[in-house]
Amino acid sequence: MAKKETKPRFGLSAGTVLLILFVIYLIILIRSDWAKLLELNAQKDRLDSDIAFGQREIGRLKREISLLDTNSYIELLAREKLGLIKKGEDAFKIVK
Repeated sequence: MAKKETKPRFGLSAGTVLLILFVIYLIILIRSDWAKLLELNAQKDRLDSDIAFGQREIGRLKREISLLDTNSYIELLAREKLGLIKKGEDAFKIVK
């Protein structure tokens, strides 16, 4: 009696199964790398925004530093922040 050859159930050879498993493995790797890339891009956008805010703040502070060299700005700060007045002036406080 001759031996009957057995074929794989679904008609897939071992090489085909290995190829399918390899493709699935690559898809999983690419997916995790893609998720990491998206996360890094979001982080880069947040950092770029923080840098832009910092640069605007530096500009504002430089302008304020240059104003501190003027007598009129120093007088304004003394009047507004410290409540100081010049000799001969009367101070009024408005109470609501």
